[in-house]
Amino acid sequence: MKEVAALEEKMNTSYERLLAEMADFKTDMAKYDKDNLCWQIGLWVAAIIILGFLIRL
Repeated sequence: MKEVAALEEKMNTSYERLLAEMADFKTDMAKYDKDNLCWQIGLWVAAIIILGFLIRL
């Protein structure tokens, strides 16, 4: 029974560590998504301005 209890405790600590790592991963992905969205919006605005300038010529 001691082995089972030790294994159960090890599984619980591993599960808690996994949950903590997943929370960190989610915050990192949210930051990455925000940065990526800012770049996309900036590039679209730049493309529209350049195309508008070229069409005026």
